[in-house]
Amino acid sequence: MEMHELGVRLYRQRMHREHPRASRSDIERMVKAWLAEPQRSPQLRLPLTERGRGVR
Repeated sequence: MEMHELGVRLYRQRMHREHPRASRSDIERMVKAWLAEPQRSPQLRLPLTERGRGVR
């Protein structure tokens, strides 16, 4: 649970950095939308190692 809370805090900080003019309610909407997104593939994908090296 602590890792989840940390992830949400970090995402919120990222949204503040990327959208400095956004209001608190706008940031909260972004966080809620991010949390509601369907889960992506459970596999860890490393884009730098996948491209051009035949790693999948």
